[in-house]
Amino acid sequence: MASFTNFATLIYNGGTSNSNTVTGELRVLRAQDGILHYQRVGEAETAEVIVNRSEHIIVEPLASGKHTEVNPMGFTIVVEENGHNPNHSYYDIQ
Repeated sequence: MASFTNFATLIYNGGTSNSNTVTGELRVLRAQDGILHYQRVGEAETAEVIVNRSEHIIVEPLASGKHTEVNPMGFTIVVEENGHNPNHSYYDIQ
C-alpha cells in the first residue's frame, strides 16, 4: 500500500495560493485483462477508480460491497464518505 501527500498551487494575476494538503493511501485492487481498479483512501472520503480498456462492459465489485458497471473503453469513479453507512434511515418509521 502506497501513501501520498498532495496539494495544489493556484497562480493568478501574479499571485499564488496553496490548497489544503491532503494525505492518504493508494491501493491497487485489480490490474488484469485490461481492467485497472484502484482505491484512494483519504481522511474523509474513499474514491474507487475503475478503468476498463476491454471491449466488453464489466460489473465490478466495490470495497463497500456494492457493484458498478463500467462501459468498454471507459471509466467509473465512485466516491463515498468514510464511516458512512449506506443502509441507514433518515426517519424512524414506526
